[in-house]
Amino acid sequence: MEDNSSNSLGEFINDFTYQANRFFNEASYLFFIRKWRFILLHSISFLEQKLNSDLQEQRKSRSTFFFEPSVNVFRKLNTISSVSFSYNYSQKPFSEEYFFRNPIFTSIRQTNSNTPDLQFSKIHSTSLNYAINDSYKQFLFIIGTNYIVTQGNYFSDLSIEPTRTQISFFFLPQNTNALNTYLNTEKFFYRALILLKFNANYGFQTFNNIINNSELRSNEIQTFSSKFEVKTAFKSKINFQNAFSFGRMVSGSVGGSSFVNENLNNSFSIIFKKNKQSHILITADCFVPNAKKINQNYLFLDAQYNLVLKNNNLNIDFVVKNILNVSNFEQISTTDYSENIFRSNLLPRYGILRVSCSF
Repeated sequence: MEDNSSNSLGEFINDFTYQANRFFNEASYLFFIRKWRFILLHSISFLEQKLNSDLQEQRKSRSTFFFEPSVNVFRKLNTISSVSFSYNYSQKPFSEEYFFRNPIFTSIRQTNSNTPDLQFSKIHSTSLNYAINDSYKQFLFIIGTNYIVTQGNYFSDLSIEPTRTQISFFFLPQNTNALNTYLNTEKFFYRALILLKFNANYGFQTFNNIINNSELRSNEIQTFSSKFEVKTAFKSKINFQNAFSFGRMVSGSVGGSSFVNENLNNSFSIIFKKNKQSHILITADCFVPNAKKINQNYLFLDAQYNLVLKNNNLNIDFVVKNILNVSNFEQISTTDYSENIFRSNLLPRYGILRVSCSF
């Protein structure tokens, strides 16, 4: 009887050697022109790469000189505001995770493999930023954007079957683009003793892949997230804090259907400070995994009592978690080729008593 176990296991054996030697020279220059500040940097490098795969008896080598410049420009418009701009060009070799040929298991049903290549990823990155920071009026405002073009990258070839998923990564000199725009602002109102914060972020990204022997597909992902916070600083014994956030992701292939995932989260806290030695914190978190089904939500309620005894240098904390005894949590996210379901069993209602002493 012939034993084929060694032959079947041989498909999942990887044995390769990767060696990289780099020599580089870096320099930076700083100078001012009126109210403008310029920082120029450059790097001149020589990189030698060697990739040997003993199992496939394949040898790859590559030696390259490259020049990487960057420019940073900054101007202070007045005592509280400024504007800045930067451009950076870099060339990055890929890490060892893309150099093994035979598949490896990354989950119960998924295997990953690669078609190794010693090419570089060439990255052009630009950013623009405007900021106001007024400490006297307790006001902060930051708005900015950055745009990245990547020339050459590894893309995925997915083969999805009923019992397993195979992903093979391969290099293509295709361009991918990524845009990110952000806004952060906060303001403290002295008369009302209220702090307001608002953060928003928008991202757009393109990439390519192949699914089940299709043509090369162009894909897009758009993401948006925002968070609005209110925090009080009343001189009374009771204060409040609330944070509301919204997230949205739209993904799909160019010319195909788009898939939308949206979620909501609200966190509300009450702080009761009896005196300088003790306080009570009650927090209610409401999470809606699918914004289109608001009635399907999860509410988590926690409480904490803190007591500090200064004379004895003693700190006592009593915490109660999951007061409503929520048993599990589930979130579903959908793309144009998969539906991912995340489920987690939660610890039942429990309490923790912590006592610490310093001396």
